Amino acid sequence: MPLEAVENVEYLSLDSCFGGSDDIFALEVRGDSMVGEDICEGDYVICRRGSVANDGQLVIAIVDNENATLKRFYKEKSRARLQPANDSYEPIYSDNCRIEAVVVGLVRKL
Repeated sequence: MPLEAVENVEYLSLDSCFGGSDDIFALEVRGDSMVGEDICEGDYVICRRGSVANDGQLVIAIVDNENATLKRFYKEKSRARLQPANDSYEPIYSDNCRIEAVVVGLVRKL
């Protein structure tokens, strides 16, 4: 049964959802390497700055001091594996990878 629609004005801010610190920022997604995780071009990932990530976390990583990428992070013996979520892309293996941030949320315009 449908619910009665009652207007109740509330405001939503990124601060209220993710904390109000300078460590939180949004980054617009470019490309389709993470579509398997329902992260699409034009979405905004909400990120927390930090240089450490656990295996399997979504991260923003800088590879070879120049290219930023959004991928799942996995630490291997002597390198990092940055795993896409699209079978059209191969993982990125790097021994020169710097974690910039861990993804903590997603915002999408409909």
